[in-house]
Amino acid sequence: MNSNSKVQYICFLPDQDFWNPIRKKFLEKDNVIVCKKIKGPISNFFHKIHYSMRINTKIRLPFKKIWYKKYLNYNRIKTNSKKIFLFIEGTNIAYDYKFLEFLKNQYINVKFVYYFVNTIPTQEKKSVPNLKNIKKNYDLVVTFDYDDAKEYGLKYNNGMYAEIENKEEIKIKKDVLFVGKNKGRVDQLHSIYERLVQNGIKCDFNITDVPKDKQIFLGDINYNRYISYEDVVKKIKQSRCILELIFNNRFNFTLRTREAIIYNKKLITNNKRIKEKSFYKEKYINVFKSSSDIDVEFVLRDQNVNYANYQEEFSPMNFLEFLSRNL
Repeated sequence: MNSNSKVQYICFLPDQDFWNPIRKKFLEKDNVIVCKKIKGPISNFFHKIHYSMRINTKIRLPFKKIWYKKYLNYNRIKTNSKKIFLFIEGTNIAYDYKFLEFLKNQYINVKFVYYFVNTIPTQEKKSVPNLKNIKKNYDLVVTFDYDDAKEYGLKYNNGMYAEIENKEEIKIKKDVLFVGKNKGRVDQLHSIYERLVQNGIKCDFNITDVPKDKQIFLGDINYNRYISYEDVVKKIKQSRCILELIFNNRFNFTLRTREAIIYNKKLITNNKRIKEKSFYKEKYINVFKSSSDIDVEFVLRDQNVNYANYQEEFSPMNFLEFLSRNL
């Protein structure tokens, strides 16, 4: 018997549509319980206010216990099994430490895991409870960021990803796709865009949080347009290459790397650390320092990309097994 089947996982995921395929994978497993969404627009509205980070950092709102019974089907939680409660960053209940106490009082053999999906310096600028409180209340704190793991004494993991399945025939429409926020990168992205289009490369660039005075390719680059994650995946499937642009010298591969591996796409990245990874193949990944380094022939070359041997590394169940091994 798989030792993983002896463990029960109870997972609290953010509401963003990116997490829907992962939620679906979890729900397929008998030993995984996923937190229920608050039903009804009125209840959902008041729940968001009650758990608002902005409000709760100024004043701790009381009576949150009224929501506890709505999160889970508690009858499914086994009394004697080892139970790992996973809370993903962005799930506001993760910072309600009285809820963790409530669970500890209800069950034995309980472990709590917090998973960072953003770099910690980014989060310190927002209304997020400090790391000290998180480490105090959780048995294991995991991050995708290698530098954060070393600096703050956290556990490093590549992260998880679940494919959005689509049986429709997909035709390649663009050579290079970029989707992401500005984060101080817009000038560098413009430089890359210019180099690519000057070499006859078809680009699909989508950048948000760009001020008007920086929108110099308006009409060619999509600025400040919301795109659902399902539409992002459609764009990925219609592109030859994905562009990943690391910022702040934090050389950790992002969601873009996982997408390239899962959807078998070529990757253009300035992440020099990616060469240390087992999945790195020069014919699939072009590493650059500046826009002039990007290999135009690499972009335009027809390439049958196959990462089948590495895709399981990023599966949601592989991530849960990683948690079990480290608790």
